[in-house]
Amino acid sequence: MIAPRKRLTPADIDAAIAGEAFQRMEGTQITLCVLTMRNGARVAGINYGSIDPTRQDWERGARLARENAIAKVWELEGYALRERLAAAPLVATATPEQAPDSGAAGAHP
Repeated sequence: MIAPRKRLTPADIDAAIAGEAFQRMEGTQITLCVLTMRNGARVAGINYGSIDPTRQDWERGARLARENAIAKVWELEGYALRERLAAAPLVATATPEQAPDSGAAGAHP
């Protein structure tokens, strides 16, 4: 059995995301980004926009909302990695003296 890697990379985070959708909240400067994960879970990121509506930049709002959602994905994937590491059996390196004798009675082939 191969032990799980002990760290996440940006590629791992990208691979966990199956899709994304953006929504501008009507009558506000709020932009919402919803990321759909491979397992079907959804993660939302919000950008509240400019205080001055005349200075609202919707592209920047979408980018910042997505960055907010991605930060949450890092937290969730980090938790999932910790769970996998905790569940993985401890792998000890056996010396030849400690290795089981394959010719011993009751040994399985």
